[in-house]
Amino acid sequence: MSDTGRIPVDRTTFLKRRIQVKLQKVILAAVMLGLVVIGAVVFLVYYNNKEYTELRLLSVTEWHASQAATVLPYNGDLLSYSADGIHCTDSKGKDKWSVPFTMQKPFVRIAGNYVSCVDTGGRTVYVFDKNGQTATITENSPVERLEISAGGMVAVVLNDNDVTPIHLYDSTGTQIASFRTTMSRSGYPLAIGISPNNRLVGVSYLYADSGQMTSKLAFYNFGDVGKNETDNVVSGYDNAGTLIPVVAFLDNDTAFALSTERLMLFSGSQSPKKREEMPELNGEVRAEYHGDENIALVYLDKTGQARYRMDVYNSKGELKSSILFNIEYDDIFFHDDRVVIYNAGECLIYKVNGVLKYHGEFKEPVKVMMPGDMTNRYKLLTESGIWISVLK
Repeated sequence: MSDTGRIPVDRTTFLKRRIQVKLQKVILAAVMLGLVVIGAVVFLVYYNNKEYTELRLLSVTEWHASQAATVLPYNGDLLSYSADGIHCTDSKGKDKWSVPFTMQKPFVRIAGNYVSCVDTGGRTVYVFDKNGQTATITENSPVERLEISAGGMVAVVLNDNDVTPIHLYDSTGTQIASFRTTMSRSGYPLAIGISPNNRLVGVSYLYADSGQMTSKLAFYNFGDVGKNETDNVVSGYDNAGTLIPVVAFLDNDTAFALSTERLMLFSGSQSPKKREEMPELNGEVRAEYHGDENIALVYLDKTGQARYRMDVYNSKGELKSSILFNIEYDDIFFHDDRVVIYNAGECLIYKVNGVLKYHGEFKEPVKVMMPGDMTNRYKLLTESGIWISVLK
């Protein structure tokens, strides 16, 4: 049988056609990829520069705290306390736990899922987590300072005449360490910061040096490395002629200290080392706020352009933005890549790079504002209840 209906194709022509088909597929894929990349870039530019005009109400849950209670954001929930006790309420208005006590002036610290509470000048410390009370710690002397970490370590500074004891406990109330400080030997503890994993503790001490008030910063390691060091001290820094009222950890590897002269950052999960010297502060810091990755320092604006200036630094000590704003602030917090400034009547939302995302007034006076479960969602506690709102 003859193949008169078939057109013969030589091998060279066949290979050329295969190459052309593959080349067309590669070009098509490249074009599609380019369109996807362009689309993603356009979306990111739009998202980063989009300014929202409305904080739209999605739902309201009726819940009212007592008039005498102080209400604080507590890792997605609400923590309310007064002289009669302390309560944890979820965003649906349901009590998760409630513990009664009698105090004249309760003092509360929150970090992550943990809460510590003591009466001002009292001797009994209560410790809580998301499920309720985990410990009661009773001291022999009045508590002068109280701190807690995201890992549940409690630091208690006592007022004991000439000696100032510092006691460290885990979340169950078991003592981890204890050391005594004196003004003449080590100084008076001004500030305490604890790493989230409870391994590192930073303490700022105030002491007199040749008649001049100055300070030093000591880092303690309560892991295996610190066991080999005297009093668990793994690093220390003197700061002549200045005070350090703030010591805190951004994560297990990064700590910062705020002195009256400058912001200082320290790196190291075992023995924190000071990073490069940062510039002197441009004025007196009125307030400090920080999240997991950023630090905000608030000043009075000296240029006359606004009431306040907020400098935002990342965990590397790099200045991300200087934000000028005019509203009085009740609180400032970080949420994802944003920083929120608010009072009872209005709020400002910026990206940490200084781009304004939203400025608006609330429909009702707001007692507490905190992040929602998505980037553009926020929870607001008002007179009528708990609002879930979204930026539009």
